[in-house]
Amino acid sequence: MIPMTDLVRIQAFDGFDERARNAVGAMMRVQSVTDGTIVSEQGSRLGGAYVVLDGEVRLIRELPSGRSVDVRTLGAGQMVGLLSCVDSGPRNLSVVARGTARIAEIPRDAVVELLEGRTSIALRFQVAVCRTLFNDLRFTNRRLAELAAVPDREITTMDLEPLAPVGEMDDLSASLEPLDS
Repeated sequence: MIPMTDLVRIQAFDGFDERARNAVGAMMRVQSVTDGTIVSEQGSRLGGAYVVLDGEVRLIRELPSGRSVDVRTLGAGQMVGLLSCVDSGPRNLSVVARGTARIAEIPRDAVVELLEGRTSIALRFQVAVCRTLFNDLRFTNRRLAELAAVPDREITTMDLEPLAPVGEMDDLSASLEPLDS
């Protein structure tokens, strides 16, 4: 179980009472990681959802061209890895420690149990997942709007790989190329 002082700092758990925090905290496994440690690897189906307790992690997308893009940095209290737990798909990004960090993992089976549960704790967790995913969507929408506002002459593009046929839940991010700084 992780200390209550860590649990109250997890943004997604705002609104959890002490009992709910303790129940979810009892499922978590804490690990300390050093700079460059891969917490979760793109393409993998292993691991659960992760919460940054202290420090920072970088979210990195490896492109088919072999280049990588830093998508975002997450700090204390933020969650990552929920999509893979929800849809059982492979990880879309790698999560890499930036400096020294403490990470708590909620194992995939515990996430699934909470997502499928009907208890008050499960319901609170489901709301927390929705809140986290909506915040991620807002961040992505803002970032896309910023990128759309960049004049074409300032964008250097690389040859884009042709898009494969896309299913309802497929990830289109693999077809994106980074902006050169």
